[in-house]
Amino acid sequence: MLASSPAPAIEFTLLSGVAGTLLACLLLVIGYQQYLHPPLLPELQKRCLGIALALLPIWYLKAGIHAGLEMHFLGLTAATLMIGWRLTFLIATANLVLLSFWQGSSVAQTVIEILLGIGLPILVSHQVLRLYRQHLPRHFFVYVFCCGFFAAALSMLVRHLALGGFYLIDGQYRAEAVLQDYLHLWPLMLFPEALLNGMAISLMATYKPQWLDSFQPEDLK
Repeated sequence: MLASSPAPAIEFTLLSGVAGTLLACLLLVIGYQQYLHPPLLPELQKRCLGIALALLPIWYLKAGIHAGLEMHFLGLTAATLMIGWRLTFLIATANLVLLSFWQGSSVAQTVIEILLGIGLPILVSHQVLRLYRQHLPRHFFVYVFCCGFFAAALSMLVRHLALGGFYLIDGQYRAEAVLQDYLHLWPLMLFPEALLNGMAISLMATYKPQWLDSFQPEDLK
């Protein structure tokens, strides 16, 4: 069922207030770190714009019954491998704020979605990349499978469980609604998300490796 019918808005609670405070601090730190970096090169600016435009339609098309518990493709793993976690987080946050304003989402829902629906998947993707570089053989297929397919599926799983768990603990929805209408649907999104990101990374690593900031010469073995 497409999430087009009106649903009760997510309200601010103690937990969402804490989440809002953490988000404000995180944005300040990332924004300051990005300010200290040299200006973005034109080629990187084009990649950032392309990612922002690509994420908008796949995030706009989402399915769900309850506000805040919708499902959609993420594409954040591929973006993280392309431009790094800081730029990905800033671009994804701007996109989500724009979509939230367009779709009438509450501020509390937007804050929670940025932290758990964006921040966590990006963190997972970045950590999988770090583990690959530290503990796994540097090989093209290992890079594509672990950092593309596996990281995307794991990111989707973590996002799904985190959002469901948050709204369950926060008391925004009854346990039956979270468990039956959201959490038990997690297998439906893992393979498509892994395929979307994995295929994108495979194509870029093969034909346009310069588009992947995380792809290094050692990965061509």
